[in-house]
Amino acid sequence: MNTKIVLSTLLFSGLTCINVGATTLDEIDFASAIETQDLLYAPIKGTTSNRGAFWYKDIQQKVVGPSSAGWGIKRITVRAFPQSHNNNVYTDFVSANSILDIRQNILPTDAILCEATDALVNKLKDYGIYYNLQSNTGNYPSVCSLQLKYQTSNEQQEAEIVDFINQNKVINVSYNILSSATPAVYMDAPAIVSALVDDSILVLDVPKERYTGDAYKVLFQSAQYASSLFRSDKTNGEQLEYTDWKRFIDLHEFSTSATLLLDKSKVEQQVEVTVPGSQEQILSVNF
Repeated sequence: MNTKIVLSTLLFSGLTCINVGATTLDEIDFASAIETQDLLYAPIKGTTSNRGAFWYKDIQQKVVGPSSAGWGIKRITVRAFPQSHNNNVYTDFVSANSILDIRQNILPTDAILCEATDALVNKLKDYGIYYNLQSNTGNYPSVCSLQLKYQTSNEQQEAEIVDFINQNKVINVSYNILSSATPAVYMDAPAIVSALVDDSILVLDVPKERYTGDAYKVLFQSAQYASSLFRSDKTNGEQLEYTDWKRFIDLHEFSTSATLLLDKSKVEQQVEVTVPGSQEQILSVNF
């Protein structure tokens, strides 16, 4: 790909940073994600172009400062910056896949973003000086940043602080992106019972708060209803499975007179028939 095409791709990528609203994780099509050892890219759902977002696994510390913050206070900023933006990995990936980067950090709400390490906090406490630490969300492609403000008149102390930050990991970044939980599946017991009542198959004994009905008629008529009433993940056109139908019948009790008895309390609300599946991990970043 020639230089003009590469530059055009990156210019279009940059234009996408102007957004009306922030994109959320729910809007990302992780099923179409592309993952490498350095990064993960996934498009936005419903788009016809390769417009999407990046998550980076090759985070490094990028130290800016020290600089003056006024009133004798110095400032150092430590950014969580992806190495792939320094070594052409990102540029080559964008060009090869014709990607339009929306240039947003889209992260879970429980993400740990540039929290100061205990080692840094303890180092600053040992000096007994004024200092302030503030974590901030990232200015893309930085994932986040930690701002340290401190005041010391001791040049040796300052040199040691700067050297410590440059030589040691002083920020923590950690988050997990998980797939959406599998929706629960329900049996619409109230609707099934209502249908049986309308068809004069079940009758409510009000004082006993119990439905009664001829066993054969209940078994036969209930089997005629739409499969979607017995499982919310089914469509009306699908055949009713025996196990789904039996799940409803098992709510009843059989009497000796071939009558089915059904406690009203058992069918006043939908019955969950499957537990939501566990979420799968899409990406885990720990720095």
